[in-house]
Amino acid sequence: MRNKNSDLLSGLLNMAEGMLVTGSEVSRVEDTIARMGRAYGAKHMNVFVITSCIIVTMEMADGEEMTQTRRINRPIGTDFEKLERFNELSRCCCAGEIPAEQLEDKVREIEHTRPRRLITWSGSLLAAGGFAVFFGGSLIDGIVAALFAILIWWLQEKLLPISMNQLSFNLICSAIIGILTGICTGFLPVLHLDKILIGYIMLLIPGITLTNAVRNVLVGNTISGLMRLVEALLWAAGLALGFMIAMFVIDIPYDLVNAISPTIPVQLITAGIGSLGFSLMFNVRKQLLPEAVLGGILDWGVYLLASEFFGGNVFLSSVAAAAFATIYAETMARIKKAPATVFYIPTVVPLIPGGSLFYTMSYAVLSEWNMVQSYGASTLYCALGIAAGMSMVLSIAHTARRIELFHK
Repeated sequence: MRNKNSDLLSGLLNMAEGMLVTGSEVSRVEDTIARMGRAYGAKHMNVFVITSCIIVTMEMADGEEMTQTRRINRPIGTDFEKLERFNELSRCCCAGEIPAEQLEDKVREIEHTRPRRLITWSGSLLAAGGFAVFFGGSLIDGIVAALFAILIWWLQEKLLPISMNQLSFNLICSAIIGILTGICTGFLPVLHLDKILIGYIMLLIPGITLTNAVRNVLVGNTISGLMRLVEALLWAAGLALGFMIAMFVIDIPYDLVNAISPTIPVQLITAGIGSLGFSLMFNVRKQLLPEAVLGGILDWGVYLLASEFFGGNVFLSSVAAAAFATIYAETMARIKKAPATVFYIPTVVPLIPGGSLFYTMSYAVLSEWNMVQSYGASTLYCALGIAAGMSMVLSIAHTARRIELFHK
């Protein structure tokens, strides 16, 4: 027969799973569950979290020790409003405002909330259209990409739940979208195929996953980082294979050198539009949208300034911009009393190497290995720079807090 401590531990695992699948970092999940367990009377808490598994061992003051394991089968998504609510729930639990027997009901209540479809639909449209122009497309390219984003949103809603995994979904989705876009550009030569593809493939390309994977490895969460890295590479491979199928089916010229260099004001505006789109897709609370969008604009401005200062060095420019994004996110988190991730992801989105990752895949399909090496290196340097900039700021902040606690 289950006792109340066993029920408490089950509730803590439900909380951990809810946080993980809504976009929380592994380290935050571990720290939150450990704090909550101690607040409910545990003497020692050992929490181990990776993207596919949660293991929690709880030792009570009377010496009773229990361990529960949870296999995570749900896909890891991003819902920042839910994450905020989980964060607030953890604070209330640690403050003693919520009895242990009510924890499972509170977690279930948060789990059952759903973002409004119109909001996520609008976010997909803005993100695809904005980034099509951001990466060098024309206004009409952005409009076409935004229209196709509606189809991607529909496929994600209808096809993704019945797909075997994200890899198979990416393959099918990119093949369908690639064929339809190729047909459109065949009839309308004014369109730039690669810019339109980049615009809405930003919705699928695992740029955030790739960057978070490198960051997890750098901060010591090696297993989670390597798992995310493998996932990101497999998803990218699915996209590349889908494009290859589309190219063979439509058999049209695939011109990758028709770039239009946008002006700095256009880059800043579209960076803000892209950040707004991802904020809506990730269900950022509307009261926090201005700060999230401003972060994307400022961060891209920092990247441009750093690129000028460092002579176009992608790694150093990414380090500078990611460091700014981390400082900005941590500052806004304290001002707005919200998780820093809510601000960090929309702020850093313009830095995500979606364009270079797309060209790496495209040139691999065309067997132009010199270009693959060039764009692949740029993608890697950018991801490493983002992770290094973030890790550097967080390491300094962590050391400063430890020193402060030591002196106290």
